[in-house]
Amino acid sequence: MNRSLLFLSSAVILAGSVSMTSCKSRTAVANDAIGKEIKIPCSGPKYTTDDKFFRASMSGESSDMSFSKEKALTLTRQQLAASIETKIKSVTERYAKEREISDKFEFDQKVENITREVVKQTLIDIRTACEQTNALPNGNFRTFVALEVEKETLYNGLTSKISANAALKQDFEISKFREVFEDEMKKFEEENN
Repeated sequence: MNRSLLFLSSAVILAGSVSMTSCKSRTAVANDAIGKEIKIPCSGPKYTTDDKFFRASMSGESSDMSFSKEKALTLTRQQLAASIETKIKSVTERYAKEREISDKFEFDQKVENITREVVKQTLIDIRTACEQTNALPNGNFRTFVALEVEKETLYNGLTSKISANAALKQDFEISKFREVFEDEMKKFEEENN
């Protein structure tokens, strides 16, 4: 009886260890299938557009540390400019539609030109929200950058340029433009969160 008890307890221990090993390997396989989470510097909710700022973040890699930074800054500026231009275009299109402007096409074209001008000027006023350079195992450097620009700076530049343009001024109602601008910025923030 002692032998059968010993045999039975050995069988239970063996079965338990096989069961634990199989659970452990299933977990490892599941983690491998999902992949390991990677924490990317200068990214995440803190570095996305919100109600006060337009933000963008990118990275650049090079064998030269200063060139990796320059590359990251250039890519981030391009992303920020594209994001701003897209959003301002939807603001002006909606504004023109709601105001029933007589020559909508001409208004859109002139505002689009002003928008490009203002975006170029606004990108001078950008602030670096985050910057981190890492040395990679292959000897290269990767720089992560997040840039931001205040929405109010952009709004002020736009309204100032539009108000100064005689052809646009007749169709421009600043309070209505502000209302549309704020509404579109809220939509943009909601889309990004």
